[in-house]
Formats: sequence, C-alpha cells, structure tokens
Amino acid sequence: LPDDTLLRLENLLPQINISIGMKYCSGDLNLYLDILQILYDSAPEQLGDLQKVWMTKDYPNYILQVHSLKSQLLNIGYALLADEALALEIAGKENRYDFIQEHHDAFVDSYQELLKQLETVFATLKN
Repeated sequence: LPDDTLLRLENLLPQINISIGMKYCSGDLNLYLDILQILYDSAPEQLGDLQKVWMTKDYPNYILQVHSLKSQLLNIGYALLADEALALEIAGKENRYDFIQEHHDAFVDSYQELLKQLETVFATLKN
C-alpha cells in the first residue's frame, strides 16, 4: 500500500476513529482494509435480515441483529453509529419498542451512508 493510505482513509472516513479500528487489527492496515471489505460485502444480507425482523416486529431477533452490527461498527472504530445501535439494542431489551420504531430508519440510513463511503474508499484506494 502507498505510504499515504492511512491519511487518505482518515480523510475519506472522518467520522471513524481509524486508530481504534487499527488496534483491533494489531496495527495492520491491510487487515483493517480487509475488515472494512468484509463489513461492506456482508451488509446487504445483514441489513436485509434487520429489516425483516424490524418489519415483522420480531424484537428478540432484532436485538441480536443490531447487536451484531454494533460489534462490527466498534471493530472498525465507528463509535457514534455503534452507540446508535446500542441504544436500539437496549431499547429492545427494555421492551421499549416505540423507540425502535422511531429510530430504526435513521440508523439504517446512517449505515447505508457508511456503505456509500466505503464504496468511495475502495474505488479511491485502487487508484
């Protein structure tokens, strides 16, 4: 990878604390990029599963799905969006389903925005 890859990544993903994500990857930038790619590649299925359990109000499985996304977001250093997922997870555990209904779409929108940013990252880093 070029020497400026980390700087370019930080500029393309300003909302993510990349140094935290890198700690989970033992400082290996290639591994971190692989983790981002895995998150990106698995997102359509995971978001589809989340939508399905949200639409059917299957809250026990909703909690599991949003917990998984939260963990992935923490692993890449995206604490702000992970906190949104945590709030949804806690709401589910506390049977505050109205909170989930009110905040689910905003969380999914933010997650989809991350995916668009990752698409730009991958395209940019290839050049």
